[in-house]
Amino acid sequence: MLVQNLIDLINAETNDLLDDTDNIPYINNAIDVLSFLLDSISSPEMITTINVKNGDDIPSNFMDFVPHNGYPLSVQNSKFTILTNDTEIYNVRYYAPKPHISLVSDTLPFNDMYVSILCFIAAYTIKKKMYIPPDYCQEDKAFIEEVMGLIKSAKGGS
Repeated sequence: MLVQNLIDLINAETNDLLDDTDNIPYINNAIDVLSFLLDSISSPEMITTINVKNGDDIPSNFMDFVPHNGYPLSVQNSKFTILTNDTEIYNVRYYAPKPHISLVSDTLPFNDMYVSILCFIAAYTIKKKMYIPPDYCQEDKAFIEEVMGLIKSAKGGS
């Protein structure tokens, strides 16, 4: 889905409080929040794979190894250190947040099933920033928490 389509949804939810491009920082915030929530439940959508050799820089989007333990690697001084044979190359899976968007013509970095939650996270932040009565913001926050709980349950999380 294009960012413009999400902006249209956000504008409907927030009664057009912002111009289209003014929504972009709020969408990027929603992308970060959803990335960290999905990472916390070990969602496969958040996994990236790279080849690593001794001394390689840690990617700027590196959050954690998948699985957390099991690689003969350590992270030291922003570099990977191989603990066994330091000439080997390892295929490493890790959690990484989704990239930010910058234009209304960009494609959202999430599957379309997450569009509603991105909309509500962004709209919640906009409403909170614009000093909309707290009751409305609390309802949005409760809704977001409920949806994330359902996603976690559906994916087999506890």
